[in-house]
Order: sequence, then structure tokens, then C-alpha cells
Amino acid sequence: MRVAIARQFYNDSVEAQNTRVESFPSSIIARQFRFQRHPYFETPPETKEVVKVSLR
Repeated sequence: MRVAIARQFYNDSVEAQNTRVESFPSSIIARQFRFQRHPYFETPPETKEVVKVSLR
């Protein structure tokens, strides 16, 4: 659960950064300092499978 929360926090931060880089007048400053868009953190589909746990 902590990983999901951390991933969501990161993706929210990336979304805010990407919006600032693309929005006027921030885009002018971003271009001057060569700020770029960041990719979202995505997990591969095979890591989303349910893990079987046996307590016996």
C-alpha cells in the first residue's frame, strides 16, 4: 500500500511539473532553462498480479 501511495504522490508531482512546463508564462522560463516533461511512473502488468500467500 505504501508503494501505491508513493507512486501516486510522484505522479501528482510529475503532472504539476509538466503543467508548469507547458503553461504560459512558465513555459518561457522552462524553455530558457531547458526544463522538460517527466514521464509518469508506471508498473509493468506482470507486477500487478495477485500474490498467493499460504499461512500453513
